[in-house]
Amino acid sequence: MVSGEPSWNFPTLAEGEEEEEENEPAVAEPVTGGNIPVVTEAQKRLVRRVHINTGHPPRDRLLRALRAAGALPQVLHYVQHDFDCEICQSRSGPDVRRKAQLPKTFSFNKVLCVDFFYVKWREHQIAVLNMVDLGSGYQVAVRAPVAEGTHGGTPTSEMAWRLLLTT
Repeated sequence: MVSGEPSWNFPTLAEGEEEEEENEPAVAEPVTGGNIPVVTEAQKRLVRRVHINTGHPPRDRLLRALRAAGALPQVLHYVQHDFDCEICQSRSGPDVRRKAQLPKTFSFNKVLCVDFFYVKWREHQIAVLNMVDLGSGYQVAVRAPVAEGTHGGTPTSEMAWRLLLTT
């Protein structure tokens, strides 16, 4: 082997081993009273092998591939209704997507969102109390008074409460 070339390692049969021959017929006799013939154990093993060798595709993709390959109708019926892969079932975890949720409805004046934002005007920072009622969507913004001798700044909690009650 030349260095730098990939080394491929394919599974092979050991000496003296022979691949299992499928002695069962490809199509079994139809079930009495039904149109779809029975799927043999050999066909079930073959479907399982195809499923595993193609990387455990989802049921719809496996069906599409088998249809394109010209699979028998009873095999397609078996894959669609009865085929299960234990490995695929063990891998399927909980659904991690967030479920859609409608916004909660509130009545007027039940939930209020209140915060301050600041507006720069000349050399002052003017505090504005913003209030939104979640039930109706009504919004009010009111300027917080500036204390004498200050250049604005953060209002006190007492000032915020007084503005909320008077507005």
